[in-house]
This record gives sequence, C-alpha cells and structure tokens, in this order.
Amino acid sequence: MPRGPWVGYERFCPLARALDVVGERWTLVIVQELQKRSMRYGELRRRLPGIGRSVLADRLRKLKTAGVLARRAGAVGESTQYELTDRGRLKLA
Repeated sequence: MPRGPWVGYERFCPLARALDVVGERWTLVIVQELQKRSMRYGELRRRLPGIGRSVLADRLRKLKTAGVLARRAGAVGESTQYELTDRGRLKLA
C-alpha cells in the first residue's frame, strides 16, 4: 500500500502530466459538461448526480489551477460561471 496520499505521476511524459490533471474520478465528466457550455456551480451539481459538493469544488479548483478552466464573475446578483479555457477545449483533428 502507498505510504502517503496520491500526488500524481510526477513525470515529464505529456500523457502522464495530462493524467495528473484529468485522471481523478469525475474530472473528465466535468470537462465534458463544460465542453457544451459554461455553467454555474449549481448547474454542474444538477447535471452530475452523485458527485459530492466537496469533490466538485476540489475538482473545479484543481482544473482552474491547471489552466483548464476559468471562473467568470457573473453580473450583480448572479453567481460565478465556469468555462473551459483554450487549453481545456478538446481539439479534434
């Protein structure tokens, strides 16, 4: 058994580095939902039944840190929206 918490592959390989970002449970599903359109936190919760609040918040924070998504402040009285950055968009050849 591992002695400490999982910290990723920590390798230079591009595939391993990508897995460090999107390899955790729920992360790719969140990215898939955001491919369709930007969403608020509550919308993501409704679209992803079964995901815990803390898990969703953690995954969104990690994706933002990795540059995959951005938070955009809503108008007065509206909540923050999450949207994929260019780096986070799937590019099909």
